[in-house]
Amino acid sequence: MATRLKKTRRLRGGRHMGWGQVAQHRASGHKGGLGITGFQKHHYSSLLKDEPDHYGHDSTKPPHPNVKIQKFTASAEEKLKAVGGEVLTNNG
Repeated sequence: MATRLKKTRRLRGGRHMGWGQVAQHRASGHKGGLGITGFQKHHYSSLLKDEPDHYGHDSTKPPHPNVKIQKFTASAEEKLKAVGGEVLTNNG
């Protein structure tokens, strides 16, 4: 059936649209709460479906071995060399 012939076109913009008198099917109670409400209760299955990685954490990642810096002092360079590090400079 063509859209222009459907009864719903006449009801658009009103308060009813097939859901009774005032604001039924609109408030947060009709969708089970706001935000992440019910993720451990009545929305648990949708949590598993939509956000499978919601619980837990990423594996630990070691820190990046190279720290890129623009300037350093002579004493900082001595301290790095004392602990076994090195300072690499980019001379374009």
